[in-house]
Amino acid sequence: MQVKWANHNSLPFIVKNRGHSLTSSAGNFKGVQVDMSGLSSIQIQASGKTAWFQGGAYDGEAIQYLWDRGYVASECRVCC
Repeated sequence: MQVKWANHNSLPFIVKNRGHSLTSSAGNFKGVQVDMSGLSSIQIQASGKTAWFQGGAYDGEAIQYLWDRGYVASECRVCC
């Protein structure tokens, strides 16, 4: 809803997941901040081959959720 409102009013928006963001972007940003922390649902699809993660899901929670249901997941780190 916040994104639609920002777009309708031609305002820029920035998305954050919980408490972390880049100081260089958040500190100078003038617009609407969208907090994704309340959107942390994870659902394994009926085929069992894919899962849907909402924007606020953290990797540790996702790994544990999948593990508890018999799936193997590992943390993935992107290196520069």
